[in-house]
Amino acid sequence: MVRLTSIPLKEVPHLQITTKGPSISDIKTNRSAMKSFAEIAFAIGAIAFIASSNFATLFIALPCFVITGALVWQIQRMNNYDNPILLAQYRTQAAQSTLQETIKEHGWENMMNYDIPQKTLFPQKFKEAAEKMAIPEIINLYRFAIRMKHQHRSVGLRIPEPKEFLPIFKKEIENLTACEMLEKYNVDQLHFYDLIPTELKDEKPQFDKIVQNRLDKLEPIKKNLRNTLMKCLDAFNSILEAVVVQDTKQMTIITRLKNEIKFLSKNTLTHWFNGSLAIMNEKFEGTWAEELPYIADAIEQFRTLASTAKIASDAEIETIDCVYFQEC
Repeated sequence: MVRLTSIPLKEVPHLQITTKGPSISDIKTNRSAMKSFAEIAFAIGAIAFIASSNFATLFIALPCFVITGALVWQIQRMNNYDNPILLAQYRTQAAQSTLQETIKEHGWENMMNYDIPQKTLFPQKFKEAAEKMAIPEIINLYRFAIRMKHQHRSVGLRIPEPKEFLPIFKKEIENLTACEMLEKYNVDQLHFYDLIPTELKDEKPQFDKIVQNRLDKLEPIKKNLRNTLMKCLDAFNSILEAVVVQDTKQMTIITRLKNEIKFLSKNTLTHWFNGSLAIMNEKFEGTWAEELPYIADAIEQFRTLASTAKIASDAEIETIDCVYFQEC
């Protein structure tokens, strides 16, 4: 078994950040529209107030003044990147916030165009965010940030490369075989960003064959297990169909068991043995042992057959996996 930590990697490091904030043009358009509406509302309110009519004052002027005040308040709350004092405040706030918070507040476009946070702080903020992610998320974040940088021509901005987070990657793969890593990661992408050596990338076709060979061997085993379990279900369901229900309690028990049979027949094998279903869990035994003692033997036989089939299947899978891990 070859562990990836035994392969010399090039010494180079949750949550994919793609939040888009309001664009500069959107902000200016919204401010302009709100300002126009505020002026119109104020003018209508003033005319109604001058009319000196109780009706006009109560139902027209006052609502218009309230709307005007609300619009003015909203305009003042909107980010104004052309104001140097406010821009300095945004940068100070960004220096004290996480990268995620800054993206949510300002969006990539405004961050790139107005240096929020400042270029000297951006690498640090990027690293702080990336250190909480897995390497695929770091790569996605890096690629998105690079695209934003070029799109908005942010000259002089340094974005930490994925290879700077190699320690994070090494920790992620320390208990993985090469085959397991191939199932989890995009190897070509890892190689492109200098996180794995060319030798490992070139062995990918061989590893792919090993993985596919394992899957080909597992498929008939899983299919055989499902067929066996379905036969168990059909046999037990036949017994339930023959039950003559005497009261509401018995009806509730039979209905639940029949519903679980339908559920298992339509779902994957993972639902069979997780202990959440009455049909497979002995802790529900007292319910039907008391109300329906004549199906106690049937349910016990059903569980025994299902468990026996699962144990046999697991043994076959374990044998295949032993060979698989040796090859990896």
